[in-house]
Amino acid sequence: MTNSKKHSNIQLKVKDFYAVEKAKIDIDAVTLLSGINGSGKSTLSRLLFHVIHNVNNYDELTNKQLIISLSSIARYLYDLYRSITIRKNAYEELPQMKIIASIAGYFPYVHIDDIVPSEDDFHVLLHECVKFYKDNHNKPSESDINQLSKLLGKEVNADDSFISNLESLKDYISSIFEENSSIYKQRSAELIINELTEIFDSEEMPGKFSLKEWDDKIISYDNEEEGNRNNVKVLRTIKNVAYIDTPYLLNMQYQGNRRRFYTPQHHWDLLLNLLYDSTVQDETSIFTEQISNVIGGHIELRKKPNIYFGKEQMLFIPNGESGSVQMKGVATGIKSFLIIQRLLQIGLLNDSTLLIIDEPEAHLHPQWTVEYAKLIVDINKALGVKFLIASHSTDFIETLSAYGDKNDMLDSTNPLIRFYLAKETSANRFHFNDCHGDIEPIFNVFNKSYDKINQFI
Repeated sequence: MTNSKKHSNIQLKVKDFYAVEKAKIDIDAVTLLSGINGSGKSTLSRLLFHVIHNVNNYDELTNKQLIISLSSIARYLYDLYRSITIRKNAYEELPQMKIIASIAGYFPYVHIDDIVPSEDDFHVLLHECVKFYKDNHNKPSESDINQLSKLLGKEVNADDSFISNLESLKDYISSIFEENSSIYKQRSAELIINELTEIFDSEEMPGKFSLKEWDDKIISYDNEEEGNRNNVKVLRTIKNVAYIDTPYLLNMQYQGNRRRFYTPQHHWDLLLNLLYDSTVQDETSIFTEQISNVIGGHIELRKKPNIYFGKEQMLFIPNGESGSVQMKGVATGIKSFLIIQRLLQIGLLNDSTLLIIDEPEAHLHPQWTVEYAKLIVDINKALGVKFLIASHSTDFIETLSAYGDKNDMLDSTNPLIRFYLAKETSANRFHFNDCHGDIEPIFNVFNKSYDKINQFI
């Protein structure tokens, strides 16, 4: 299979987002974003990751929305049922209580992706609560009434209106499930836009952005248009996406329970979940061996002898030695290679994968920077993995260009390696321009170190 057949032809267009004034980025075999610090390289990388991840996991997004919509009802019913059983002096554990408590947020270490709300669970719990007041003619407490009033947004009395208002929750719950089902079927872009707004902690999204696959517009947004309710289409060529922005990720303790869904660095959780996947059989290849030869060892997932946090630990095994080194004691540059090696071991790197890497050269000495760039080209040629890389290392960029040219990847009519340079158009505003295979403009921006030194001597 030739590389021309591995094109995904993914295109990201962005206008007016943080420092990015305008960008039209084609994602081919290897796409490189270059520019000075603060020009928006990481912004584009993060945006593309979160857009693709949410497009590919739209069902998880609708599930999250459902849980958020149900959380206040879940808290009320859970607390109400517990108070009822205390008053009866006979606690009865319903099977539905655990899932309701999870939706209420009372189990912080249960991740949102592991919660599957059921309309029947809510109806069963509600029925038991209503039954207590109807069958025994019990009076609701002041707390029962006040909390129900707060939930419904209206005044509730202690007489029969309490029971009737409590019963009205059944229709309220059903309406939430029906609305969520409609959102899931329509695949509204608004749900993804809301998620992006939360992730970027911004009141405003880009002025405009769109993601296209071939000529098919997967998702688009324009902040001057009302609603943004266009349907989100299905990506056909990219099914997996991962984002590496720091090798220090391997220092984090993975406990098997990812952080709650409101954590800003959700991409760390997603990547750790992949790296610590013990359900797959580790694969070895010429590339895992190539990495071992460069860094002098390999990464290995092993069960912990004493389990306190998590069941497995990630270790570095030096070549020819029986011992191992914990990740916190491994050089940061080695970790940069180990993440790639681990992704190869679990079989994630294939022609349906986009791997986004932010400044991979940051912790590498010049020789390893060259090795890393060569590795990326080799992996793409053999496995078809797509790469989006943000870098301002001239060694890295020159290696991509020279080694890519040797592998016939810089054809001017059908380039498989693309270079983009951020050009400042006004104060802290940048336009990303396609270099059309010519890296000279990038070198003109960065090869000014000696000029800067001469200013100080």
